[in-house]
Amino acid sequence: MRAAEIETQDDLKAWLEGQSQEVCVWIAARAAARVLPLYCETGDRSEDPSTLTLFRATLTASTFSGSKDTTVKSLLALSQAAPKVAEHKRATGRSRVAIAANQALHAIQLSGSSALIAAAKAATDAMTAASRATNMRYQHDPPRDKNPAADARATIFNDARWAEAEGITATRPLWPEGMPDEIAQAWQATLHALPEPDGDQPDYRSFWVPWYQGLLDGKPAFPQSLTEAVALIPEDDWKQGDLHINNTVIPRLMKKYRSALSKAYPVDFTFDALHRVMRIIGIENDNAHLKDPAVVGAFVDDCDELEETLANFVDYAGDLAGTGNHAGVLQRAAQKVLDEVRRAKDLNHLRARHIVRLAGQLEAFSKEEKARDDLGPTLASMLDEGVGFLKSVTRKHFGPSYAALAPLADLPAEHVDRDAVIELFDEMIFYLEELSTDQAIALDAESLAILRDMVRETHDFRAAISEASADEFRAVVQARFTESAAGTGLAFGRLVERSAQAGRKIGDGSDVAIKNFRRVESFRDIIDVLKQMFPGGPPV
Repeated sequence: MRAAEIETQDDLKAWLEGQSQEVCVWIAARAAARVLPLYCETGDRSEDPSTLTLFRATLTASTFSGSKDTTVKSLLALSQAAPKVAEHKRATGRSRVAIAANQALHAIQLSGSSALIAAAKAATDAMTAASRATNMRYQHDPPRDKNPAADARATIFNDARWAEAEGITATRPLWPEGMPDEIAQAWQATLHALPEPDGDQPDYRSFWVPWYQGLLDGKPAFPQSLTEAVALIPEDDWKQGDLHINNTVIPRLMKKYRSALSKAYPVDFTFDALHRVMRIIGIENDNAHLKDPAVVGAFVDDCDELEETLANFVDYAGDLAGTGNHAGVLQRAAQKVLDEVRRAKDLNHLRARHIVRLAGQLEAFSKEEKARDDLGPTLASMLDEGVGFLKSVTRKHFGPSYAALAPLADLPAEHVDRDAVIELFDEMIFYLEELSTDQAIALDAESLAILRDMVRETHDFRAAISEASADEFRAVVQARFTESAAGTGLAFGRLVERSAQAGRKIGDGSDVAIKNFRRVESFRDIIDVLKQMFPGGPPV
């Protein structure tokens, strides 16, 4: 059965029969999460699960559907997070919310047909909860233009269509067509009812509120690794209640976990001047292995075939330089990689990030259709062979360094005011030059020069974008601008973070912004955090 054919609850069940457990859990978790705010409805709560239990159950189900780690999934399946609530014919809207969360967890713990039955039941209970809670709000006489069960049902059916067409994702808002009034009002009631964090009051606002708001918006507030860590908090801790969980355990986890992008390495891995910046922003220890002469020697030894292949390509492509603009670009890109490899061999000195960046540029250029047409099949094949050698050598020898660059290389070229970004960087360089040593970790002349070089690189890519005549080439340069500017922004952010850790505050907004810096997931996030660190821009 196709998702487009779903019109009834039975249709949904029939469709779920052909889906994976992850899809079943995703449907069930989202259905339960939509009605979570209705748990604040008035009524007898003497036997209801706690607010923490409902948050935990919904988090556990949502985290399972988004996890790529089979071990984590196995542990989540053993979770005791299910709300303890009796199901009976006269269940209130509030208890229906708990039942929906319960069924979403059952979809994790079961398998095969049992999982899909639990998922379908979670969807049904979520619909019923929305209907009954709304009826209670309107004293069992809802306005004629409101059909909350139908709204909930349509949204669930649309989730199924989305999952079939696009796959399950955390970036789909809970209510793509807009949050119903009664749910929105209940969420506001939830925010009002939650205690203000204090020494003797549980803090729901640092983790749970932004986590749920992220579900609503389709913009996860925290990295998957952190939500997995929270979902896997030992049962003994959960039994100690929300004050212990919210004020002790989760804050400890939040300090430990941060987004992959915030941990990406923004500067070259080298052993001379750039090492100063690496020390200042706190990443030098992550790449200590690159200082080992044996590592450099092993890399150089494996570069012979790579060097020969690239040298042959550069020679042959040189004969084509006048026949096509793209052939010339490829020749220059390959020459840059070749020069850097030879530099490593001559000086016994690795600049890993620089090599990986150059390799990424060469690979990107090599995929352009016009470029391959300029080269012809033989040279294109030779280039592919060289890129293949390059990938193999760098991944083998750079290991974690290569992986740590991925978040920057994978950033989409978002629509941002590039001139404003460069202006912000220029202002920050000027600001850092004027800082006294009691305001920040001191930057020596060479380290400042390196930061200036990083900013200068963003200027160069910005100019290249303006000069690009072909759409394909412009897209490549835009992606390189994003990678370069994001790396520069991370360097500034890490400097502010490290200064704060040393008891030196930079900028009026750094305390709050540092917490947001650890959660950045996009280029725009990085720029927004820098603006938070310096409201109104750095003083110049």
